[in-house]
Amino acid sequence: MTHKSLMEIKINVLPKDKMILRLAGIILILAFLISAVLYNPFESHLLTCHFKNLTGYNCPTCGLSRSVYLFLSLKFLDSLSYNPLGFILVSGLLIFLLKFSTEIIIKKEIIVPTTKSFRRYIVIFLLLLVLSTWIFKLYLKF
Repeated sequence: MTHKSLMEIKINVLPKDKMILRLAGIILILAFLISAVLYNPFESHLLTCHFKNLTGYNCPTCGLSRSVYLFLSLKFLDSLSYNPLGFILVSGLLIFLLKFSTEIIIKKEIIVPTTKSFRRYIVIFLLLLVLSTWIFKLYLKF
């Protein structure tokens, strides 16, 4: 029985429709990052948390705007103190930005093979991370 390695990265020719999707992804990620830098959540109160208004408790994403803003302002420890998920969000977006840009430049699609169970573990890990962050923040409130 042969076992295929998960680290065998495939590189295929990037079709035109996928190239357009990658370009759209780059534009959306850059628009998000630029708006996150330009919008200072400490000076504006445009966003209110409906969950907090309704229940009195912070939601799992409370502090995420401030966390992303501080992360992009290179204040990493302050960013983590508002919401550690901001670090993961920005890091993930930067990884996708790098991947999409590389694919467009080399005109090849980079495929990192994963198993269904590995993707399931990633989803479970991220959900547990959100839940544990939320519980920790609620615990600190009391």
